[in-house]
Amino acid sequence: MKKDELKTKTTHTDFLQREDRLFILWRLTRTPELDDYWQSYISEHPEEREAFDCAISVCDSITLGKREFPDTTQTYERILRSIAATGRRRASRVRFVRWAAAVAIALLLIIPTYYIYTGRERGEADRLTSLTGQILQGENIVLTIGDDKIALPDSADVRISDGRIYCNGRSLGMPGGSAGDNIARLSVPAGKRSFLTLPDLSKVWVNSGTEVEFPVAYAASSRDIQVDGEIYIDVARNSRKPFLVHTEKLDVLVHGTSFNVSAYRQESEVFVVLVHGKVQVSMRDHRTTYMRPNQRAALKDGDLTLEEVDVNDYTSWKDGYLIFNKASMAEVLAKVGKYYNIDFSDQNSYLSRRLITGKLFLTSDIDEILASISLLTSTTYTRNHNHVTFTEKRKETRP
Repeated sequence: MKKDELKTKTTHTDFLQREDRLFILWRLTRTPELDDYWQSYISEHPEEREAFDCAISVCDSITLGKREFPDTTQTYERILRSIAATGRRRASRVRFVRWAAAVAIALLLIIPTYYIYTGRERGEADRLTSLTGQILQGENIVLTIGDDKIALPDSADVRISDGRIYCNGRSLGMPGGSAGDNIARLSVPAGKRSFLTLPDLSKVWVNSGTEVEFPVAYAASSRDIQVDGEIYIDVARNSRKPFLVHTEKLDVLVHGTSFNVSAYRQESEVFVVLVHGKVQVSMRDHRTTYMRPNQRAALKDGDLTLEEVDVNDYTSWKDGYLIFNKASMAEVLAKVGKYYNIDFSDQNSYLSRRLITGKLFLTSDIDEILASISLLTSTTYTRNHNHVTFTEKRKETRP
């Protein structure tokens, strides 16, 4: 074989590194549309069969197998295990499999893949696409103690221990004088998240657009924090010292449990979703209710409702993704807009009729998610800074 021919011969890496990512997406989703696409492709390019089969083998060795809508989180964990397993394989295969797994991981992180289909009229095929999101550049996460303001990196991991403050393992000392006499405030802007470990070892996941106020050292009889926004909290158990989460419209009292609180000051609805344990929810008019696991208590316009829910739909954001289950496009855009600090213009009835199911990972490029929504809904979009407008595509008329 000539040297020039070697340069142009297709290899399995060409399939794995395709810019459109269709090969990786096909092996993850196995949809009929992509099956047809690749069957036609290999029929037209039989000389690439060997590389094609090799690429299939690589993908199938590090993914979850044939599922139409795979759990991408489990897929990612499976890939990580595949990388670890390479250390036990023969030396001749180690570099190859490790490289292949790394390619798949890179693509999952670049995409990152999630699957979304539209609810259409009965008999009409679901359409599938891959969407991604981007944490937009904006303000820093800020920790305020007394007169001191400290800018923190994205996805900051803040820990309070023995009166000292740490961020991502690095000590920030005790700014503002005596830490025990100060209230600290963690401010997380739109498009970012943070994590906080309180002095009692309670764990707090802080969502975008949220402020949490907390003491650097707790009082002797209680543990109190103030929230404007949304948190998920795993409260360290202490039966002698109750834990209180205060919001503008309600308080949540616990001793040790896990729950989600969404209490954005600018939103009319405040809700609590209980994952484990038992909580007491108290309103400003002294009404009180107790919650069981898998319940959602919502307060809106003075009315309190209690319902059974799938808690994952409300807590998945702490793991970096949103879940939609036959959600209206308005609901999808509202959540996307709130997270990325984007405003959407009023949508026409054509777009509002669409129903969406799937996962949206909260990373990557915002324009990719907008382009994917545009493709999915047969629309075009324009973005002027943080304002987005979708417009229905006009059907071309043949002469």
